Amino acid sequence: MQFIRKQIIFGLFILNSLNTSGQKTGCLETKAASFINNIKENELEKTYDKNGNLLVYNETTFSNNIKSYSKRTENEYDDKNRLIKTISYINDKLISQSKKQYDSPDFLVKESTNQNSQIITINKNNITEKIYLDENGKQSGKEITQTNLAGNVIKKTVFDDKNNAISEISKIFDKEEKLIESVNDDITAKIKIKTQYEYNSEGSVIKETELLNDGLNYFTLNEYKGSRIFKKIKYNKRSQIEYQIEYLYDELSNLVEEKYFYKSELISTKKNSFDVFEKEDDNSLRSGSYMEKMSAWSVGVGGEYHFAGTEKLSPYGGLDIKFGGGNKTTEGSNGTGTYNPLTGELMGGAFMADHSEASEAKSSSMGVNLVGGVDYYFAESFYLGLELGWGFSSTTWKSGESSATDGIPAVIVKNVTNESKESGMSNNAVAAFRLGWRF
Repeated sequence: MQFIRKQIIFGLFILNSLNTSGQKTGCLETKAASFINNIKENELEKTYDKNGNLLVYNETTFSNNIKSYSKRTENEYDDKNRLIKTISYINDKLISQSKKQYDSPDFLVKESTNQNSQIITINKNNITEKIYLDENGKQSGKEITQTNLAGNVIKKTVFDDKNNAISEISKIFDKEEKLIESVNDDITAKIKIKTQYEYNSEGSVIKETELLNDGLNYFTLNEYKGSRIFKKIKYNKRSQIEYQIEYLYDELSNLVEEKYFYKSELISTKKNSFDVFEKEDDNSLRSGSYMEKMSAWSVGVGGEYHFAGTEKLSPYGGLDIKFGGGNKTTEGSNGTGTYNPLTGELMGGAFMADHSEASEAKSSSMGVNLVGGVDYYFAESFYLGLELGWGFSSTTWKSGESSATDGIPAVIVKNVTNESKESGMSNNAVAAFRLGWRF
C-alpha cells in the first residue's frame, strides 16, 4: 500500500484596482451588473442629459437575489454644464445635499452642504488651495494641488487641522503627457508607493510596476488586439501569476464583459450595457477611484491505495479532502463604474463628490473527492497517469458588511448581508505527468 500527500495549495491575490479620469466618448454606460456564480451581486443604472452630464445614479446591492442596499444620487447643472447641486439618498433616505459656486473664469470657489460645513477654494496660477471648515467655521484641514501647463495634477499635499502635511501625491508625465511615474507618500504611516508605467508605440500601457518602500510589490502585463486590451495578467514580487482578467467588446468598442480568473478558475463576471449618445462637452474634470480585492486559500490532503498490477501498470483508488476560504473587499472614493484599467480613463462611469464606500465578505469551503486511476511506468520512477474522480463540495458565504459615507461632515450608513451556502457534486478526469518514487 502506498500513501501519497497529493496537494498543498495556498493563494493570495488582489482581483482588481481601477483608477478613473474623465473622457469624451460616443457611448455612455447606462446599466451594469456584476455576477458571482451566476448570482447577481450588484446592479447600476444611470441617466444623462443631452450634454452627457450624469443626472441620476442608482446602485443596488443584492443578497441571495434579494435587494439589500440601495444608493441614489441626483445632480443639477448650470447652463455651462457645471455641477451646482447634488442630492444623495441611501435606502431611499435623504443623506446629504451640497451646492457649488463658481467665479467668472469657471473656477470653483465655494462648496456648502446641509450639515453647514464649507470648502473655500483659492485659485492662483496653477496652484489650487482648498480650505475645509467645520460647522463652527474652524479650519479642519487643507489641500494644495499643483498642475502642469496641460492641466494634469503633478502634486497634491493634504494637511491636518494644525497644518501638518499628512500625505502627498506626486506625478511625472512625459512630453506627450503620458503618466510615467506616480508616488503616493503616506507621511504619517511612513508608507511610500511608487508606480511606474511603460507604453507601446500606440500609447497604451503594456507594463505597470509597483514599488512598496522601494521594494518590488507587483507588476502587471497587458495584451492588446489593435488598440483594445483583451487580457491583463498580474504577477506578484516572486513573478508568480496572481490573477487574470479577460475583456470582451461590442462592435462599437464598448467594454461589455469582464471575466476574472484565479489561476484557471472563473470566479467573477461583470456585464455592462450602453446607449449610443453624442456628448457636447468634455468631462475631463471628473475623477474618482474604485478598488476590489479578493484573497483565497486552499489546503488539500489525500491518500492513494495501489492495487496489484503489472510491471508497468499500477491501478489505484484514493480519497482527497480539501479545505479553503477567501475574503473579498471593495473600496471606492468619489466614484464607481466601469473604467479602463490601463489608462484610468472613465468609460461612462459616475463622479460622486464627497462619497466613499467599502464592503467586506468572507467565505469558507470544503470538499471530498473519490478518485481512481492508473499509472504507466515508462522508466524507473517516471510514469504517465490518468485519473477519474467524483466529488462533493460545499461553500459558505459568511455574513458580510458594507458601508457608504456621504457628505462633509460624513454620514455613514452600514448594511449587513445574511450568510448563505451552496453545495454540489461533480466528476472529473485528469491526465498528468508526475514524478514519483516507491517507499
